[in-house]
Amino acid sequence: GSRPDFSKGANISWFAPFVFSRCVEDESIHELKWLPMLRFRFKYASLLIVCCLISSLVIALVIRLANLPALEDQYPVGTDSARFMRQAKMIVEKGGLPSVDTQRWHPIGRATREQLTLTADVIAGLYKVVHRFYPRITVEKIALFYPVIISVLSGPIFFLLIRRLLGTSVALLSLNLLFIMPPVAYRTAAGFAEQDALCLLLAFSTDYFYVCGYQATSLRHRYVYMSLSGIVMGLLGLTWHGVTLMLAPIVCVEWVKYLIKNEASDFKLYLCWASPILMAFIGFKTVYHHLTEGYALAALILLCLPILIRSIHLSLESIPSIRVSNWFENRYRVSLVLTGFACFSLGGMVLWI
Repeated sequence: GSRPDFSKGANISWFAPFVFSRCVEDESIHELKWLPMLRFRFKYASLLIVCCLISSLVIALVIRLANLPALEDQYPVGTDSARFMRQAKMIVEKGGLPSVDTQRWHPIGRATREQLTLTADVIAGLYKVVHRFYPRITVEKIALFYPVIISVLSGPIFFLLIRRLLGTSVALLSLNLLFIMPPVAYRTAAGFAEQDALCLLLAFSTDYFYVCGYQATSLRHRYVYMSLSGIVMGLLGLTWHGVTLMLAPIVCVEWVKYLIKNEASDFKLYLCWASPILMAFIGFKTVYHHLTEGYALAALILLCLPILIRSIHLSLESIPSIRVSNWFENRYRVSLVLTGFACFSLGGMVLWI
Protein backbone atom coordinates (compact mmCIF):
# COMPACT_ATOMS: atom_id res chain seq x y z
CA GLY A 1 0.00 0.00 0.00
CA SER A 2 0.96 3.64 -0.46
CA ARG A 3 1.90 5.88 2.45
CA PRO A 4 -1.11 7.82 3.77
CA ASP A 5 -1.11 11.58 3.71
CA PHE A 6 -1.29 13.18 7.18
CA SER A 7 -0.61 16.73 5.99
CA LYS A 8 -4.30 17.66 6.06
CA GLY A 9 -4.75 16.58 9.68
CA ALA A 10 -7.22 13.79 8.89
CA ASN A 11 -8.55 11.66 11.68
CA ILE A 12 -6.76 8.31 11.36
CA SER A 13 -7.98 6.64 14.52
CA TRP A 14 -10.55 4.51 12.70
CA PHE A 15 -8.03 2.71 10.47
CA ALA A 16 -5.11 2.58 12.91
CA PRO A 17 -5.40 -1.18 13.57
CA PHE A 18 -5.39 -1.83 9.83
CA VAL A 19 -2.29 0.33 9.38
CA PHE A 20 -0.38 -1.41 12.13
CA SER A 21 -1.28 -4.87 10.82
CA ARG A 22 -0.17 -3.96 7.28
CA CYS A 23 3.14 -2.63 8.58
CA VAL A 24 3.81 -5.85 10.50
CA GLU A 25 2.80 -8.13 7.63
CA ASP A 26 4.69 -6.35 4.84
CA GLU A 27 7.78 -5.58 6.95
CA SER A 28 8.37 -2.66 4.62
CA ILE A 29 11.10 -0.24 5.66
CA HIS A 30 9.26 2.55 3.88
CA GLU A 31 6.15 2.04 6.05
CA LEU A 32 8.00 1.33 9.30
CA LYS A 33 9.64 4.77 9.07
CA TRP A 34 6.40 6.56 9.89
CA LEU A 35 5.14 3.93 12.37
CA PRO A 36 6.69 5.70 15.45
CA MET A 37 5.13 8.97 14.35
CA LEU A 38 1.73 7.28 14.24
CA ARG A 39 2.19 5.87 17.74
CA PHE A 40 3.36 9.28 19.00
CA ARG A 41 0.30 10.91 17.54
CA PHE A 42 -2.13 8.53 19.23
CA LYS A 43 -0.32 8.63 22.56
CA TYR A 44 0.09 12.36 23.00
CA ALA A 45 -2.82 13.83 20.99
CA SER A 46 -5.15 14.08 24.01
CA LEU A 47 -2.38 15.55 26.17
CA LEU A 48 -1.63 18.16 23.51
CA ILE A 49 -5.31 19.13 23.29
CA VAL A 50 -5.52 19.54 27.07
CA CYS A 51 -2.36 21.68 27.10
CA CYS A 52 -3.76 23.94 24.35
CA LEU A 53 -7.04 24.27 26.23
CA ILE A 54 -5.28 25.17 29.47
CA SER A 55 -3.12 27.71 27.64
CA SER A 56 -6.24 29.35 26.21
CA LEU A 57 -7.81 29.55 29.68
CA VAL A 58 -4.62 31.08 31.12
CA ILE A 59 -4.60 33.71 28.37
CA ALA A 60 -8.24 34.49 29.13
CA LEU A 61 -7.42 34.91 32.82
CA VAL A 62 -4.54 37.28 32.11
CA ILE A 63 -6.67 39.45 29.84
CA ARG A 64 -9.61 39.64 32.27
CA LEU A 65 -7.50 40.36 35.36
CA ALA A 66 -5.53 43.20 33.77
CA ASN A 67 -7.80 45.91 35.22
CA LEU A 68 -7.97 44.45 38.73
CA PRO A 69 -5.49 46.91 40.38
CA ALA A 70 -7.64 49.86 39.30
CA LEU A 71 -10.69 48.46 41.10
CA GLU A 72 -9.01 48.44 44.54
CA ASP A 73 -10.90 45.27 45.52
CA GLN A 74 -14.19 47.11 46.03
CA TYR A 75 -15.28 49.20 43.01
CA PRO A 76 -17.46 47.46 40.40
CA VAL A 77 -17.71 48.55 36.78
CA GLY A 78 -21.12 50.06 36.02
CA THR A 79 -24.34 50.69 37.91
CA ASP A 80 -25.83 47.26 37.22
CA SER A 81 -22.72 45.65 38.68
CA ALA A 82 -23.17 47.72 41.84
CA ARG A 83 -26.83 46.65 42.03
CA PHE A 84 -26.01 42.93 41.77
CA MET A 85 -23.25 43.38 44.36
CA ARG A 86 -25.70 45.08 46.73
CA GLN A 87 -28.30 42.34 46.22
CA ALA A 88 -25.68 39.63 46.81
CA LYS A 89 -24.70 41.26 50.12
CA MET A 90 -28.35 41.33 51.18
CA ILE A 91 -28.71 37.62 50.35
CA VAL A 92 -25.59 36.77 52.38
CA GLU A 93 -26.47 38.96 55.36
CA LYS A 94 -30.26 38.52 55.54
CA GLY A 95 -30.72 35.17 53.81
CA GLY A 96 -32.70 36.59 50.90
CA LEU A 97 -34.03 39.68 49.20
CA PRO A 98 -36.96 41.77 50.49
CA SER A 99 -40.26 41.61 48.67
CA VAL A 100 -39.82 45.24 47.55
CA ASP A 101 -36.50 46.81 46.61
CA THR A 102 -36.81 50.36 47.94
CA GLN A 103 -33.59 51.48 46.25
CA ARG A 104 -35.14 51.07 42.81
CA TRP A 105 -37.96 53.17 41.37
CA HIS A 106 -37.79 55.56 44.35
CA PRO A 107 -39.95 56.35 46.29
CA ILE A 108 -42.35 53.50 45.41
CA GLY A 109 -39.78 50.72 45.05
CA ARG A 110 -39.85 47.73 42.73
CA ALA A 111 -41.12 44.23 43.51
CA THR A 112 -38.35 41.66 43.66
CA ARG A 113 -40.41 39.06 41.77
CA GLU A 114 -40.43 41.44 38.81
CA GLN A 115 -36.63 41.44 38.67
CA LEU A 116 -34.22 38.83 37.33
CA THR A 117 -31.93 38.30 40.32
CA LEU A 118 -30.26 34.98 39.48
CA THR A 119 -26.92 36.75 39.00
CA ALA A 120 -26.99 38.02 42.58
CA ASP A 121 -27.86 34.50 43.77
CA VAL A 122 -24.84 33.10 41.90
CA ILE A 123 -22.52 35.71 43.43
CA ALA A 124 -23.85 34.93 46.90
CA GLY A 125 -23.44 31.20 46.27
CA LEU A 126 -19.84 31.67 45.13
CA TYR A 127 -19.15 33.69 48.27
CA LYS A 128 -20.55 30.96 50.52
CA VAL A 129 -18.43 28.30 48.82
CA VAL A 130 -15.19 30.32 48.88
CA HIS A 131 -15.85 31.58 52.42
CA ARG A 132 -15.63 28.02 53.75
CA PHE A 133 -11.99 27.76 52.61
CA TYR A 134 -10.98 31.43 52.87
CA PRO A 135 -12.93 33.16 55.68
CA ARG A 136 -11.35 36.57 55.04
CA ILE A 137 -12.93 36.90 51.61
CA THR A 138 -15.61 39.58 51.15
CA VAL A 139 -18.68 39.74 48.96
CA GLU A 140 -17.21 42.71 47.12
CA LYS A 141 -14.11 40.78 46.13
CA ILE A 142 -16.17 37.78 45.01
CA ALA A 143 -18.34 40.09 42.91
CA LEU A 144 -15.24 41.46 41.22
CA PHE A 145 -13.91 37.98 40.42
CA TYR A 146 -17.30 36.48 39.52
CA PRO A 147 -17.23 37.30 35.76
CA VAL A 148 -13.68 35.94 35.43
CA ILE A 149 -14.59 32.67 37.15
CA ILE A 150 -17.77 32.16 35.15
CA SER A 151 -16.17 33.04 31.80
CA VAL A 152 -13.35 30.55 32.42
CA LEU A 153 -15.89 27.87 33.29
CA SER A 154 -17.77 28.57 30.06
CA GLY A 155 -14.59 28.03 28.00
CA PRO A 156 -14.46 24.20 28.20
CA ILE A 157 -18.21 23.94 27.51
CA PHE A 158 -17.84 26.12 24.42
CA PHE A 159 -14.87 23.98 23.33
CA LEU A 160 -16.87 20.76 23.72
CA LEU A 161 -19.80 22.25 21.80
CA ILE A 162 -17.72 23.35 18.79
CA ARG A 163 -15.66 20.15 18.91
CA ARG A 164 -18.79 18.05 18.66
CA LEU A 165 -19.96 20.08 15.67
CA LEU A 166 -16.80 20.99 13.72
CA GLY A 167 -13.82 19.15 15.22
CA THR A 168 -10.96 19.80 17.61
CA SER A 169 -8.92 22.25 15.51
CA VAL A 170 -11.89 24.52 14.83
CA ALA A 171 -12.92 24.32 18.49
CA LEU A 172 -9.51 25.50 19.73
CA LEU A 173 -9.43 28.32 17.19
CA SER A 174 -12.98 29.39 18.05
CA LEU A 175 -12.22 29.34 21.77
CA ASN A 176 -9.20 31.62 21.37
CA LEU A 177 -11.14 34.00 19.14
CA LEU A 178 -13.95 34.10 21.69
CA PHE A 179 -11.61 34.94 24.56
CA ILE A 180 -9.85 37.79 22.74
CA MET A 181 -12.94 39.43 21.20
CA PRO A 182 -13.07 42.99 22.64
CA PRO A 183 -16.82 43.02 23.46
CA VAL A 184 -16.63 39.64 25.21
CA ALA A 185 -13.36 40.44 27.00
CA TYR A 186 -14.75 43.76 28.26
CA ARG A 187 -18.05 42.39 29.55
CA THR A 188 -16.42 39.41 31.27
CA ALA A 189 -13.48 41.29 32.79
CA ALA A 190 -12.92 41.66 36.52
CA GLY A 191 -15.37 44.08 38.11
CA PHE A 192 -18.10 43.68 35.46
CA ALA A 193 -20.47 41.85 37.81
CA GLU A 194 -23.45 41.78 35.48
CA GLN A 195 -25.34 38.90 33.90
CA ASP A 196 -23.25 38.71 30.70
CA ALA A 197 -20.74 36.11 31.89
CA LEU A 198 -23.49 33.93 33.36
CA CYS A 199 -25.48 34.25 30.13
CA LEU A 200 -22.52 32.92 28.14
CA LEU A 201 -22.16 29.93 30.45
CA LEU A 202 -25.86 29.07 30.34
CA ALA A 203 -26.16 29.67 26.59
CA PHE A 204 -23.23 27.41 25.75
CA SER A 205 -24.51 24.76 28.16
CA THR A 206 -28.05 24.67 26.76
CA ASP A 207 -26.75 24.48 23.19
CA TYR A 208 -24.32 21.71 24.13
CA PHE A 209 -27.03 19.60 25.78
CA TYR A 210 -29.35 20.19 22.82
CA VAL A 211 -26.73 19.09 20.30
CA CYS A 212 -25.94 16.02 22.42
CA GLY A 213 -29.63 15.16 22.50
CA TYR A 214 -29.98 15.72 18.76
CA GLN A 215 -27.03 13.43 17.99
CA ALA A 216 -27.80 10.74 20.57
CA THR A 217 -28.91 7.38 19.25
CA SER A 218 -30.62 6.14 22.41
CA LEU A 219 -34.10 7.55 22.98
CA ARG A 220 -33.52 7.61 26.74
CA HIS A 221 -30.38 9.72 26.31
CA ARG A 222 -32.24 12.07 24.01
CA TYR A 223 -34.92 12.67 26.64
CA VAL A 224 -32.28 13.29 29.31
CA TYR A 225 -30.25 15.73 27.20
CA MET A 226 -33.34 17.61 25.99
CA SER A 227 -34.59 17.96 29.56
CA LEU A 228 -31.20 19.27 30.69
CA SER A 229 -31.16 21.74 27.81
CA GLY A 230 -34.62 22.96 28.77
CA ILE A 231 -33.69 23.36 32.44
CA VAL A 232 -30.59 25.40 31.58
CA MET A 233 -32.58 27.48 29.10
CA GLY A 234 -35.08 28.21 31.88
CA LEU A 235 -32.22 29.41 34.08
CA LEU A 236 -31.05 31.61 31.21
CA GLY A 237 -34.53 33.12 31.03
CA LEU A 238 -34.32 33.90 34.75
CA THR A 239 -31.00 35.66 34.12
CA TRP A 240 -31.55 37.68 30.95
CA HIS A 241 -34.54 39.30 29.27
CA GLY A 242 -33.09 38.57 25.84
CA VAL A 243 -33.53 34.82 26.12
CA THR A 244 -35.64 34.95 22.94
CA LEU A 245 -32.43 35.27 20.92
CA MET A 246 -31.37 31.85 22.22
CA LEU A 247 -34.82 30.31 21.91
CA ALA A 248 -35.31 31.26 18.26
CA PRO A 249 -32.59 29.04 16.64
CA ILE A 250 -33.68 25.91 18.53
CA VAL A 251 -37.36 26.52 17.80
CA CYS A 252 -36.52 26.99 14.11
CA VAL A 253 -34.64 23.67 14.08
CA GLU A 254 -37.60 21.93 15.69
CA TRP A 255 -39.93 23.54 13.17
CA VAL A 256 -37.83 22.25 10.24
CA LYS A 257 -37.83 18.77 11.80
CA TYR A 258 -41.61 18.98 12.01
CA LEU A 259 -41.90 19.90 8.32
CA ILE A 260 -39.56 17.10 7.24
CA LYS A 261 -40.56 14.16 9.46
CA ASN A 262 -43.49 15.05 11.74
CA GLU A 263 -42.79 12.12 14.08
CA ALA A 264 -44.51 11.74 17.42
CA SER A 265 -41.18 11.14 19.19
CA ASP A 266 -39.89 14.53 18.03
CA PHE A 267 -42.98 16.21 19.46
CA LYS A 268 -42.43 14.46 22.81
CA LEU A 269 -38.79 15.55 22.81
CA TYR A 270 -39.85 19.14 22.16
CA LEU A 271 -42.27 18.94 25.08
CA CYS A 272 -39.43 17.66 27.30
CA TRP A 273 -37.36 20.65 26.20
CA ALA A 274 -40.08 23.33 26.40
CA SER A 275 -41.83 22.26 29.61
CA PRO A 276 -38.99 23.23 32.04
CA ILE A 277 -38.65 26.57 30.27
CA LEU A 278 -42.34 27.37 30.60
CA MET A 279 -42.33 26.33 34.27
CA ALA A 280 -39.33 28.59 34.93
CA PHE A 281 -40.90 31.54 33.12
CA ILE A 282 -44.31 31.25 34.73
CA GLY A 283 -43.62 29.79 38.15
CA PHE A 284 -40.55 31.53 39.56
CA LYS A 285 -40.88 35.15 38.44
CA THR A 286 -43.67 37.46 37.36
CA VAL A 287 -41.43 39.09 34.76
CA TYR A 288 -42.91 36.98 31.96
CA HIS A 289 -46.49 37.50 33.13
CA HIS A 290 -46.58 40.98 31.61
CA LEU A 291 -47.47 40.26 27.98
CA THR A 292 -47.35 43.96 27.19
CA GLU A 293 -43.56 43.65 27.36
CA GLY A 294 -42.10 42.63 24.02
CA TYR A 295 -39.51 40.21 25.38
CA ALA A 296 -42.08 38.30 27.46
CA LEU A 297 -44.59 38.04 24.63
CA ALA A 298 -41.96 36.97 22.09
CA ALA A 299 -40.55 34.26 24.38
CA LEU A 300 -43.94 32.76 25.17
CA ILE A 301 -45.04 32.86 21.52
CA LEU A 302 -41.87 31.11 20.38
CA LEU A 303 -42.35 28.34 22.92
CA CYS A 304 -46.10 27.86 22.56
CA LEU A 305 -46.54 28.29 18.80
CA PRO A 306 -45.04 24.88 17.81
CA ILE A 307 -47.07 23.15 20.55
CA LEU A 308 -50.26 24.86 19.37
CA ILE A 309 -49.71 24.01 15.69
CA ARG A 310 -48.77 20.40 16.34
CA SER A 311 -51.73 19.91 18.67
CA ILE A 312 -54.15 21.27 16.05
CA HIS A 313 -52.55 19.10 13.39
CA LEU A 314 -52.81 15.97 15.53
CA SER A 315 -56.44 16.83 16.31
CA LEU A 316 -57.26 17.21 12.61
CA GLU A 317 -55.58 13.93 11.76
CA SER A 318 -57.65 12.14 14.41
CA ILE A 319 -60.92 13.11 12.67
CA PRO A 320 -61.80 10.34 10.16
CA SER A 321 -63.58 12.60 7.66
CA ILE A 322 -60.52 14.86 7.48
CA ARG A 323 -57.90 12.13 7.68
CA VAL A 324 -59.11 10.47 4.46
CA SER A 325 -59.03 13.74 2.57
CA ASN A 326 -56.19 14.01 0.05
CA TRP A 327 -55.78 17.68 0.81
CA PHE A 328 -54.89 17.03 4.45
CA GLU A 329 -52.42 14.28 3.57
CA ASN A 330 -49.93 16.98 2.56
CA ARG A 331 -48.52 18.01 5.93
CA TYR A 332 -46.56 20.88 4.38
CA ARG A 333 -49.76 22.51 3.19
CA VAL A 334 -51.44 21.92 6.53
CA SER A 335 -48.51 23.28 8.49
CA LEU A 336 -48.35 26.44 6.39
CA VAL A 337 -52.08 27.08 6.80
CA LEU A 338 -51.92 26.47 10.56
CA THR A 339 -48.85 28.70 10.86
CA GLY A 340 -50.59 31.52 9.02
CA PHE A 341 -53.70 31.16 11.14
CA ALA A 342 -51.72 31.11 14.38
CA CYS A 343 -49.57 34.11 13.39
CA PHE A 344 -52.69 36.05 12.32
CA SER A 345 -54.40 35.31 15.65
CA LEU A 346 -51.35 36.14 17.73
CA GLY A 347 -50.73 39.31 15.72
CA GLY A 348 -54.28 40.43 16.39
CA MET A 349 -53.85 39.73 20.08
CA VAL A 350 -50.64 41.80 20.14
CA LEU A 351 -52.37 44.74 18.42
CA TRP A 352 -55.28 44.46 20.84
CA ILE A 353 -52.91 44.53 23.84
